[in-house]
Amino acid sequence: MQLSIPILKRFFTIFFLALFLFVVIAGLTTRFTVQKKTIQAITIGTTTLHVALAITESEKQAGLSGLPSLPEDQAMLFVFGTSGRHGFWMKDMHFPIDIIWLDGQRMIVHIEANVHPDSYPQIFIPTRDALYVLETVAGFSEKEKIHVGDQVQFLD
Repeated sequence: MQLSIPILKRFFTIFFLALFLFVVIAGLTTRFTVQKKTIQAITIGTTTLHVALAITESEKQAGLSGLPSLPEDQAMLFVFGTSGRHGFWMKDMHFPIDIIWLDGQRMIVHIEANVHPDSYPQIFIPTRDALYVLETVAGFSEKEKIHVGDQVQFLD
């Protein structure tokens, strides 16, 4: 049995198109995986917190909601693609938190301290644009004397 030239051309076109799409998808997946594993902790002043990252839309929507509590040495870091006044609410939260907004230079630009679950549906919006948002246990900002203008360091 012999295959004709047009059939072979079609086969190779489909094969290389599928291979190209596989490489593109694998590259994007690897980029997001590497990005997720890049930041494992942050330091504010002398305090280091281990962070869970919220990068995808579903991760951002879920956030800390549904969790019973958050250990004092842990936090969630929301990573946005663009700077903006990203609003947060306490839907489905079971414990109070501090919400800390950071700009592209990782400087704190706004803090909402001790935000309670019963504040829902109120939306908390920073006074300046931010690229990152950090959620910590309630009282963290006061206990660690965190202020607008403080610098946050990301650790690998």
